[in-house]
Amino acid sequence: MDQSITEQKDSTSSDRLDQSSKNKAYNLKLDQPLPGHFISLNINHKYEFLNQFNITEETYVIKDKSKKSTDIAVSDSLYFYSDGDIEIVPAIRFNQDENYGTRTSPMLSILYSMIAG
Repeated sequence: MDQSITEQKDSTSSDRLDQSSKNKAYNLKLDQPLPGHFISLNINHKYEFLNQFNITEETYVIKDKSKKSTDIAVSDSLYFYSDGDIEIVPAIRFNQDENYGTRTSPMLSILYSMIAG
């Protein structure tokens, strides 16, 4: 499992804003090769937090704003061999975002290689 956590603080003198943000991201990727196909599972979760303070007016422009999002994708690469190589990849993606809501997206990809490898 891959995990990345970043914290950063930026000061912008031209806008007279003091901005601080914290971002956390968790990623999990599992791949399983099987005879004739390859299954993949990807799970991503992000958390973002933001504060913006106006130094001149001593007020918060943005205070304690946060956003979470989760993305899950499953795919299966199926391999067929004929005169050329054919790969068919059906997949489904589920996304949940606090700002944009929940969506499920089916996907299909087909690759035909004319050069036998």
